[in-house]
Amino acid sequence: MIIKSKKDIEKLIEWMKSDNIENTISFFDSSLMVDGGTTTIYYRRREGELSIYSKGVGWSDQRSESLDEEEVVEYIWKNRKAINVAIKE
Repeated sequence: MIIKSKKDIEKLIEWMKSDNIENTISFFDSSLMVDGGTTTIYYRRREGELSIYSKGVGWSDQRSESLDEEEVVEYIWKNRKAINVAIKE
């Protein structure tokens, strides 16, 4: 699925929540300003929340950041170019 609209993002989020497998999206995040920086968006089933976690060479977030669905939609929309590259791989 390529992200062309916010409706596509809503479908992607529903897929992430759809089953007992942890469905994630990982992509190169150029906004991190480090070599090899990636961000992973995932659904924490037990907590019922969407989270974002970033890491790079020699560092990582202390913990994941929980966001509401609207914030995740906006985050994915802002980063859709990089996420579409990751989806195609």
